[in-house]
Amino acid sequence: MVNFEEQARELVRRCSRANSETTVASRIEEILRDVLKEYGIDYQPIREKRVVRRGRIDSIFGAVVTEYKKRIENPAEWEEATGQLIEYIEGLAPEADLRDQYLGVVTDGRQVRFVVFDGGKAKIETPAPIDAHQLRRWVESLAALHRRGLTADNLVEDFAVLDATDESAGRRLALACYNSLGTPTKKTWMLRKEWQRLFAQSVDHRKTPEAHVEAYRAAFGFSQDVQVDHTRALFALQTTYAIIVKLVALRVLSEVRFGKAIVQFHELAAL
Repeated sequence: MVNFEEQARELVRRCSRANSETTVASRIEEILRDVLKEYGIDYQPIREKRVVRRGRIDSIFGAVVTEYKKRIENPAEWEEATGQLIEYIEGLAPEADLRDQYLGVVTDGRQVRFVVFDGGKAKIETPAPIDAHQLRRWVESLAALHRRGLTADNLVEDFAVLDATDESAGRRLALACYNSLGTPTKKTWMLRKEWQRLFAQSVDHRKTPEAHVEAYRAAFGFSQDVQVDHTRALFALQTTYAIIVKLVALRVLSEVRFGKAIVQFHELAAL
């Protein structure tokens, strides 16, 4: 059982000695990680997430967005940090009705301010000293909101292949499929041949426009000197998206059947 009073005192003690914003963040997250273990949650927030034209979010975990500061001394500093946080959430959810799923947190490790959204409008609470009550609310909010919404934007962010980085889950999965087809098992070879037979009924895959080849090259991140096997590439991409669709179905069905998702896409993307 979590002793929130003791954990709150320890959090404030550690952060009072911090000499930088980064130190404040790491010490808070150490405490939160330990406490959330008691809830069966592996607390691994995304740090320094880029929001287009709006800077970088200090920390985001599910639908909880946190802005850390080394020390906040006066109302003007609270307003500046809170304004930043609201801009980040607006960047994450340009449509007002989507903002209501988010909770904003501004803190220097001694005090904390929560920002909730109602009808897309920010409701800014008064900063309060971090005590057992505030820490419990913070932790329970993280526990309740740690799952990201099943939205098109989140799926694209986690699994996109085009315009993706080399580390994106979608590209890594597609590359794994493409590479495995280079030395296929008997079953894989049979499935590919069957796919080619069915696909040939609607498309002549023996002739591929150069633009298609370049699209495959871009999807896999291949350089110009790499020879692309276009049928192998297309089969790998279709297999990748078939896997993603099945993961979406698994998540939806698990929420319906068990009341909770057993698949978190952003966690898969971090593997």
